[in-house]
Parts: sequence; C-alpha cells; structure tokens
Amino acid sequence: MDRTNQKGIIFIPLFFLVPLFIVGAYFGAKFLATSRAKPDPALRGTPTTKVEGTPQVGPFIYRSEPSFGFLAPSSWLNRTSASEIAAFGAPEEDIERVDEKQMYSVQAVITIRATDSYKNLEDFASEVKASGSRLKDYQLINFTGRTLETKYKSSKDGRIKHELDYFFFKDGVSFLVSGIALNSAWDKRGGEIRSSLASFKFK
Repeated sequence: MDRTNQKGIIFIPLFFLVPLFIVGAYFGAKFLATSRAKPDPALRGTPTTKVEGTPQVGPFIYRSEPSFGFLAPSSWLNRTSASEIAAFGAPEEDIERVDEKQMYSVQAVITIRATDSYKNLEDFASEVKASGSRLKDYQLINFTGRTLETKYKSSKDGRIKHELDYFFFKDGVSFLVSGIALNSAWDKRGGEIRSSLASFKFK
C-alpha cells in the first residue's frame, strides 16, 4: 500500500470525528450551564412563583346581615367568586420539590363561607375527621373550641396541607374562616394566615 492510500485512510475517520467532538463539547457545556442555573430549595429556602390577580386593598367588608369586616394579608389577591363570601390567595405559589426533576406548586388560600351545617367548630372538626374522601392521614395539631389547627394529606393533589379554621356565630348564622397552605411552607405562611383570621370582626 503506498503513502497516498495511507493518508486517505487516516483522513476519512478524522473527517467524521472532528464534527462529533465539536457538537459534543457544545451540548456538554450547555447542559452544565443549565444544571447550575437550577435553584436548590435546600440552599435558598422555599422558592415561589408569582400569581396574577387583583390585590385586596383595605379590609374586606361583608354588608349583608350579619355584617363583618376582615383583613386579608398584605398583597394577597382577591379570588372571591359568585359562590363564595370571600376568598383570597397568596401572591406567589409555594413550590415543593417532589424529586430531582419535579417540583409541585400550590397557592396558599384563605376562604370565608357561611354554613348552617355545623353547630360549632367541634361539630365541624368531627365531620372533617370522618371524611376520608376529603383528606388522609389527619392530624390534630391544636383545638381551643374557637380555633382548629390540623395537618393532612389532600386526596385531591396528594400534598400535605396545613389548615387553620376559625368559627364565628351570630344571629343564627355561622361563618367558617379557613387558611390553607402547604405544610412545607407553613413557617412562611402561617403567621400571616393566623393574624388575618384573627382580624374577623362582626360590625
């Protein structure tokens, strides 16, 4: 075999290998850059994602009888619909990491609803505890007769939720005021939810 053929044999593999090295280096660098850009919740605390909506300005006033006033947490969004007395959502969703590739986002909420189904908060607590369709792994954290604090796994999305309920009664009408957030975000949301629910006052 002469030198011309030998050079031809060497040239052909290099012709194919060089572009492969270039493409591999490009995507390798891109992968590293993307991986480093991902936030680590363990290092940065509970990450959040913003939610669009109209912030509640000033106290919420319910003008039907019995009338009441309620102060939603600062910057929370008014989510009230025709079927609710009042509903408010946090301006940012709380994110919980499922594994290395998946994260789950949930918006903390506060709702106010009139109910004739319960005589008192203890009656409500008993029915909730017995309702396997609504929640699983129910845990009672605190019960004072006026406030009920629980933790459970939601059957709707499988996330562990932390809930605080207040019960108010006047002129034959009862109101249940509830605040719910991811249990993993309760350290962040619990204080403002507790203060907001305690602001409920009849006029």
